[in-house]
Amino acid sequence: MTYKTMLGVLSVACALAIGCGDDGGDLDGGGATDAGPRTDGGGGGTDAGDDRVDAGPGGSDAGGGTDAGPPSGGTCPTATLPSMTSVTYMGSTIGAPNLFESDRLEWQGAGDAALLYVVPETGTYRFAMNDMLTTNGGCGISVSDGVGDMGLHSVAEDCPASGAVRQLPDAFFIAGEGFSDTINLSAGTELLVLVSCAYWSSPTESDFTLMITRE
Repeated sequence: MTYKTMLGVLSVACALAIGCGDDGGDLDGGGATDAGPRTDGGGGGTDAGDDRVDAGPGGSDAGGGTDAGPPSGGTCPTATLPSMTSVTYMGSTIGAPNLFESDRLEWQGAGDAALLYVVPETGTYRFAMNDMLTTNGGCGISVSDGVGDMGLHSVAEDCPASGAVRQLPDAFFIAGEGFSDTINLSAGTELLVLVSCAYWSSPTESDFTLMITRE
């Protein structure tokens, strides 16, 4: 092989090598560049994620369907009574949230009033409510879980968590339509006074007048 021939072969081989290198670079670079659109596709995934986030509020709206049912849970206490030895309070359980249920009192899904009363002086207090709230005397007042001053209802012990319903299996009536009773209370006691109606009451929710008097 002559010197010129060898140079020709080397030139061809070199050209081929450079050509292969260029092609390989295009493929690798092209692959990397092609990966760019796949990254954009990832952005599409992000868009899809946004759609799922948007669906979240939709889920909340669907949850709103629960609100269409009877209200349960709510703020407790619902009101604060004057800290006086003689109190007359006009309230209502109509449309109020269901805060408490009790097998003993036969309270179920009706609205409840939960009234905070800070006892002003130590003594004997009478609780009463107006008559003729219902056609069958189904509404009443409860201030304790036992006879006398045993297990007094309190905000800390008896108020349910927001949205929850508190079960009071041992609650007693202290007053109702057509009857009232007394209880000994100490000054400073933060008493939770509950007003509601039994499931069989007609109606099961009503306006009412509550009276507290120190005897």
